[in-house]
Formats: sequence, structure tokens, C-alpha cells
Amino acid sequence: MQAVTPSHRPSQIGRNLAVVGAVLQIAPFVGIAQTIKGMVQAFSVMASNLPPGDPSVVSTGIGNILVTTAIGFGLAIIGVLLLSIALIPLRYRAKWLFWFLIDIGILYLILFPLGTVIGVGMIAYACLHRPEFREA
Repeated sequence: MQAVTPSHRPSQIGRNLAVVGAVLQIAPFVGIAQTIKGMVQAFSVMASNLPPGDPSVVSTGIGNILVTTAIGFGLAIIGVLLLSIALIPLRYRAKWLFWFLIDIGILYLILFPLGTVIGVGMIAYACLHRPEFREA
């Protein structure tokens, strides 16, 4: 087992923060998928209730379903903060992180309006600092 020297510590911390931040970027997409699944189920319940007309059946379900989306976006914001710490103060630059920023930035472009801003920021940062990213 290799001893961690002070010179390697920022790189290792940056890598760990980047990995956790990258994993957390998946959360809003899982939340949205769960929301869509839950909405379909809520409307199926409404369709099966005859005679129709009681919106409380659906509204309760939709309120509970939207919690998953809110949690997903909350986790994603924490992930963006972790990625920002890894990239800016710790200056962690690995080739995988460059391509991750490009890929997740493109996915975020569809989450208008806040996701679009975050996606453009990720893509712009990766492209402006591309020469700094290396194999790690």
C-alpha cells in the first residue's frame, strides 16, 4: 500500500470529489424517469375510477411523485458543487472528466431553463480548458 504524500493529497481528493459529483449528476434523470412512471400510474388510477371527477385521487399521487424530482435536482446541485470544487480550487483534470462534462452538459441542455445554463457552463468550461485535461 502506497503512502499518501501531501503532494498527492489534492489530486486524490479532487478525484474522489469528481467521482462522487459525477455519480450525483445522474440523480435528476432518475427523478424525472420516476416522475413519468408515477404520472402514468396516477392517471391510470384516475381512468379506472368510474365515474370520473375526483381529482384528489390524482393530485395526492402527483404531489408524492414530484418529491422524487425535487430530490434528484437537489442531489444534482450538490454534485455540481463537488465537481466545481474538484475542477477549480483542486484543479483535478482527467481525460474521463473532460468527456463526462461534455456528455452530461449535452444531457442538461434539455432540462430548460436551469439545466440549460448548467449544461452550457459545463461544455464551455471543458472546451476552454481542454488542453489541461490529461490521462489519469
